Amino acid sequence: MTIGTRIPERLVEEISDPFVVFPLVQALHGLGRLIEEYNDELFSRYEDVAPKYRDVGFEQGLETVSIIMGAGFVAAQSILTRTFSSVRRLSEFDGVRSAGGGGVPKGKIELFQIAAYDRNGVPDISGINALANYFKHASEWPHDWNHLEIETARTVRAMGLRPGDPDNMFRGAKSLTFGGRDGLSKLAARVQKWRESVDAEIRHRLRQANLLP
Repeated sequence: MTIGTRIPERLVEEISDPFVVFPLVQALHGLGRLIEEYNDELFSRYEDVAPKYRDVGFEQGLETVSIIMGAGFVAAQSILTRTFSSVRRLSEFDGVRSAGGGGVPKGKIELFQIAAYDRNGVPDISGINALANYFKHASEWPHDWNHLEIETARTVRAMGLRPGDPDNMFRGAKSLTFGGRDGLSKLAARVQKWRESVDAEIRHRLRQANLLP
């Protein structure tokens, strides 16, 4: 490796630097605490009420929790996107390009496969990204999106989501093991662990390409 091809350490470090995404992680934890508060309030009010007698207030409360959960997945997606941006900057470095890419992922699909856990056929990182997209864009989809051939729709169908089901966010989070009152806290921990795994994998690939000592 020559001096001209040496990769600045900062380009690699920012892939998993917790300070880069610290505000987003804190927001994710804050949304998790908010869900816990809403859950406590809802179930203390309705725990002794048979389901058929629960009023519209309970249903609206659950919808509120679903919206907060969706915001949490969007925050997690922002962390994924920032990680991808860091990896893309690295892939555009002249030394990496001249080495044929050094094994650095060029697209999100490839990146999200790194260190992903399989959740019934869905890589969990891709599932996080898809569930965030579903939350943001499902209102733009046709009423019956069973045959909608876009990546997000295919992924969330594989996660068990169904057109018109108000419990879709809960179902999606559970399929990725982020259900329950502490789901968003587990999501925050998982995303940061993934970033650290991506850092380690990319360092390994760069060393194999003689781009890192």
